[in-house]
This record gives sequence, C-alpha cells and structure tokens, in this order.
Amino acid sequence: MGAGDLARCDRYVVDQKTSAMSGLDLIAQLRDRHFTAPAILIASHPSLLLRQQAEKADVPIVEKPLLGNGLLDKIHDMVGGSG
Repeated sequence: MGAGDLARCDRYVVDQKTSAMSGLDLIAQLRDRHFTAPAILIASHPSLLLRQQAEKADVPIVEKPLLGNGLLDKIHDMVGGSG
C-alpha cells in the first residue's frame, strides 16, 4: 500500500506488533505526514504505558484476541461518531 492509498483511507486499523515499528509509532508517522484519519490500535495485553500513550494520541485500543464484535463495535462507534 503506497502513500496515495493511505491518503484515501477513512480509518486506520493498526496492529501494535508490526515488523518495522510499533503500531502506535506507525500511527504517529501517518499523522506527521498529515494523514489524519482516525485510527484504532490492536494490541495483546497492552501495558499501562501503552494505554497512556494511546490515550494521549487519541487512539482507542482493541485487545487481542479479537473475540466477539469488539473491533466492529469500535469501528461502528468511529463511523457513527464525529471521529
């Protein structure tokens, strides 16, 4: 996916465990490049520090394992709300 593709996204769903950097760092880089679409971070057992960093960045966390409709509910909230 190239930068042009990312610019067309309405929402980002990013896993905290990526190969090159953390998901939260990726979201920060996207925002630094003026890709301002809201983001959701997916994480397994997020630490208190990660939770605080995500909250400061206004990025909700959905915890793995993805059971039930947690991720879909969070996306629905983002689409239905102002974010």
